[in-house]
Amino acid sequence: MKSTIRNLSTLAALPLLCLLLTGGCEEPETELSRSHAYMDSLRTMLGELRLMDHELNQVIAGRQSGVSAALIVPIVRQKLRPTIQGLLDRTDDLTSTTATADVHDLFHTYLQTRLDAYNLLLQGGAESRPELFEYFGLKQIEAETLGRKLEDLIYKVRSEIPEYN
Repeated sequence: MKSTIRNLSTLAALPLLCLLLTGGCEEPETELSRSHAYMDSLRTMLGELRLMDHELNQVIAGRQSGVSAALIVPIVRQKLRPTIQGLLDRTDDLTSTTATADVHDLFHTYLQTRLDAYNLLLQGGAESRPELFEYFGLKQIEAETLGRKLEDLIYKVRSEIPEYN
C-alpha cells in the first residue's frame, strides 16, 4: 500500500517536474541578448531610412530643372515626415542597454533633427516664408553631420558587442 501511494505521488509530481525542466532550459534574457535585439531593430529602421532616402533621391535625380519647394513639400508631407515620425516613435519604444545607450541617444537626436527640418520646410510652404527653407537647409546639414557620427558610433558599438555580426 505504501508503495502504491509513493508511486501515485511520484506520478502526480511528474508533470510539475517536466514543467520545471522544460522551463529551465530556456536561456534567460541577458544584457548581451538585449543588445543584439536592439542592434537588430536598429538595423531594420536604418534600412527603412535608406529606402526612403533612395526613393527621394530618385525623384530628385529625375528633375532636370532642379528641386523646388513645390516638388519637395508634398513629398515631405506625404511620405518623409510620417516615416521619420514613425521611426522616432518606434525608437522611443526600444529599450537600450548599457552597450547601446549612446547609439540610442544619437539615433533619437538624428531622427528628431530630421523631423525638425521637415517641420520647418512644411511651415515655410504653408506660410509662404522662404527664410524657413534656409533654416530647413541648415537643419538638413546638421542631420547629415549627426548621421555620419551615428554611422561611426554604430560601427564602434557593433565591434564591441560580443558575437554580433
